[in-house]
Amino acid sequence: MDKELKKEALEWTKEIIFAALIISIIMGSLYAYTGRWPPLVVVESGSMQHSDDTSYIGVIDTGDIVLAKQSSFSDITTYAKGRGTGYSTYGDYGDVIIYRRYGQDSTPIIHRAILYLKWNKVNHSFDAPDLKYLEEGKDYVVNGGDGWHNITGTITIFDYGYAHRNLAINIASLISRPNARHDGYITGGDHNIARNFGIDQPRICAEPVRYEWVVGKAEGELPWFGIIKLLFSGTLDAHPAPANSWIMLFVSIVVIIVLPLGIEKLWDMKKSKKEEGGNEEKEISDSNLPYPSESTDMPEDMDAAQEETEYPENTTETEPEEEQVF
Repeated sequence: MDKELKKEALEWTKEIIFAALIISIIMGSLYAYTGRWPPLVVVESGSMQHSDDTSYIGVIDTGDIVLAKQSSFSDITTYAKGRGTGYSTYGDYGDVIIYRRYGQDSTPIIHRAILYLKWNKVNHSFDAPDLKYLEEGKDYVVNGGDGWHNITGTITIFDYGYAHRNLAINIASLISRPNARHDGYITGGDHNIARNFGIDQPRICAEPVRYEWVVGKAEGELPWFGIIKLLFSGTLDAHPAPANSWIMLFVSIVVIIVLPLGIEKLWDMKKSKKEEGGNEEKEISDSNLPYPSESTDMPEDMDAAQEETEYPENTTETEPEEEQVF
């Protein structure tokens, strides 16, 4: 019994070491790809969802896990540029970035980069060079500015997002705050804008998001599994996950657990069947072997036969001694 327990303990130890090795390889690969640690972030709210109560693969929902890849300034595409060039991620144009408000060590915000503004110190205004990818009058209008130069009033982007809102960006409000007079991104959550909550500035972050505050660019998605972390942290009380996310999480866990066990069971059954087939073939082969008969192969009086052969009875004729064969 002790040997069986030791053998089982050894098998479990091997399994644990193998699992730890696999996890280390995966996390190491993700770190090498993203260039930051931790390489994954869990989405804690529904500000990027494209529905009030349903999650979708390819859209960032509460409880999703995304990669946060460290990216250079030129690697980040805003909504305005993406709309003009056809580049999209997570169900809409442009990139989704992860940033820390004012560069502080706080919970990161994961929202879409809409525009990049450049502070024009000479004219005490903002320039929005990404607007050159759009058609003025059709895709946007500027009140108080020279096209995308020297903007002091508002920018309105038509037909914005999955809800097709007219999105207003109050540049004058930014100019009125001295701390906001610098280059940076205008950002917003897809769901927030669809519900007319507006952009992050000034409600979530009163200033344009400096590039230095950007933690990374969102890439890839592991849906639903972040709910486990949110469940233990208590975040789901304030920001519940969509109902179908729970269902899909449960189904995924069952598949992950049951599928390997099912494959192992099928393998064992196949192996056992193969061994049984081999034993049957061996039994059939053994049954076909010839058995010796009593009359030919196994004489009843074997000793007498040997004696008769080895010691013949005396005869009247004797052979010369020199010719005897022993």
